[in-house]
Amino acid sequence: MRRLIIDVRGKDLTRTGDRDLLVREVFGPITQALGVPDAQLRATLVGSQFVGLAIMRFIARLEPLASASVDELVAAVGPTVQRYLTGEID
Repeated sequence: MRRLIIDVRGKDLTRTGDRDLLVREVFGPITQALGVPDAQLRATLVGSQFVGLAIMRFIARLEPLASASVDELVAAVGPTVQRYLTGEID
């Protein structure tokens, strides 16, 4: 994830088409497999959560996020991601 963020941060993502990479290749298939309504919206919401987390943790290195354990992050972010995947989003 960090490498992807570093690779794309200087690009104009609206022209390159890379902006949909995470949704198309990673999160889209997950939401499609779940068979939930609004799969593309859900995939972009999950992607936004992880990209934002990666930027704050690995690029900006903001504390206490940068030094938080994986378990702490899962506990904090997991319920939101779960809601994006399977819960009410309207």
